[in-house]
Amino acid sequence: MVYIPGADDDLPVTDLEYKAYAVHDNDAVYLAIDVTDEKISTDTAGEVQMPGLSTWDDDSVEIFFDLDNSKAFGGATVLGNGVFEGQYTLTPIGTYYDGSPSVEALKGVHWFAGASLTPTGYQVEFKIPKSTLGITQDNTSVGFHLAVNDDDMVGDYSHVGWTGQAHHEYTYGTLTLLSSASGNLVINSIKLNVNSLELSLTSPNPPGTHVVQQSSSLPTTQWSPVANVTFATGLGGTVIATFPKPSSSPAFYRVVLP
Repeated sequence: MVYIPGADDDLPVTDLEYKAYAVHDNDAVYLAIDVTDEKISTDTAGEVQMPGLSTWDDDSVEIFFDLDNSKAFGGATVLGNGVFEGQYTLTPIGTYYDGSPSVEALKGVHWFAGASLTPTGYQVEFKIPKSTLGITQDNTSVGFHLAVNDDDMVGDYSHVGWTGQAHHEYTYGTLTLLSSASGNLVINSIKLNVNSLELSLTSPNPPGTHVVQQSSSLPTTQWSPVANVTFATGLGGTVIATFPKPSSSPAFYRVVLP
């Protein structure tokens, strides 16, 4: 994606490019954004997490939810009961604006995110629990927008959006969380258990041979098998795959039935 200035602004043309991925399980919505940017800038907001950081003035990723599908002309609606629609942010060094989606929406409690630098830019991952989004069932559709800020110039930056305009919900696209089709192999959840990762799987062939594979980036055509994986039967006939947590990040996983 390349931002080209229009008639109503004078933002600079950006060298930025990014790809975004979204999946969900029973517990949360997961988003991964792989940003290509030859110059990483975090000079304005600062490199230490503090209240009120202006992350939009630096390189950063922003995601937006219109959970009540109000398609409002303005920003987010206060929904209450621990549900937070609106904007979630993160910079390449893991700092964020603590005022969005609300000062009450605590990182590490109501939402989770991490960032890492790459040879071509940086990657950001979000985990937003469905309880935070007020989503209780599959096949739910909500308003959604994603944007990346590119700060290559002092005092100015480019804002590269997926669709629509930030904080203007009527311009957002739609994110639909489909249910899994019968007969498919599905990763229901992933959790950290001390020094191991546990994947809960719904498999069309639970007794069959399952292989966990990993990659350090997406998209990829090269997947390598994960070593020292053990499989056990979980609740409801699920399959539990357990293996040592990765020593480096990011790491992406898939499970196949050969």
